[in-house]
Amino acid sequence: AELNQYLFNKFQDMGVKKEDVVRIEAEFEIKDGKIEWNYDSLKVEVYKKEEEEKLAEAMREVEESEKALELVIEELSKLSEKLRELSDEISQLVEKIKQEHTTLKLEFEKEEES
Repeated sequence: AELNQYLFNKFQDMGVKKEDVVRIEAEFEIKDGKIEWNYDSLKVEVYKKEEEEKLAEAMREVEESEKALELVIEELSKLSEKLRELSDEISQLVEKIKQEHTTLKLEFEKEEES
């Protein structure tokens, strides 16, 4: 009963609620058939339901962010591929123009020689 009262007061000080989970560790000795608690060694860990709910909400938000990020990455990959294709087309056009220019230049030089 002594430990229960001590814990009750401690829980009130810590703001523990009924739906919270508590883990308690304490050293004790048995003297003359009675348990003597070492209150200085008492360790209380509290797992609050509120924190669990907040963590679950945070995890949902992380999952939503990951999905959104995946979609953005997919779109960026598509754009990157389009840019590569456009770059290839531009390179081909540049080469074609160079060849046409070179051909015209050669034809012009031939006409001048004639």
